[in-house]
Amino acid sequence: MRTPVGERLLRRLIVDDNGCHIWPGGKNYGGYGLIGDGRNTYLAHRVAYTLAYGPIPDGLTIDHLCRQKLCCNPAHLEAVSIRENLMRAPNAPAALNAAKTHCVNGHRFDELNTRYWRGKRICRACGTAARRRYEAKQREEKTHVQQRVG
Repeated sequence: MRTPVGERLLRRLIVDDNGCHIWPGGKNYGGYGLIGDGRNTYLAHRVAYTLAYGPIPDGLTIDHLCRQKLCCNPAHLEAVSIRENLMRAPNAPAALNAAKTHCVNGHRFDELNTRYWRGKRICRACGTAARRRYEAKQREEKTHVQQRVG
């Protein structure tokens, strides 16, 4: 009979200098450890979390507090929402954009100068300037058309 996945996981982990329990086995394309039971394949860190704390609550994902994708140390794992996990990632585009305090033109993102559209922050000052440029162009084109006709 095959050894249970949890037991095989615990036997193979390697503890590094940071206290991470590194999975030395196979990885997926994202760099996360994989372990299987012959029928199914599981993410190693999710198996470790489940062994230590029980089932992962619905709607939550496991965040590596140590930022090491191969770590299976339950003390380094936390069940959080996907949004929270993204916001904690130092190089995730969503986290980088959320940390911005000014638009590309230097206008401050604050209550008065910010509106939200399709989940994105929009600078009102830049929007106003763009609208004015558009309206000026429309007036100019209308003037040219009238000059050609008249």
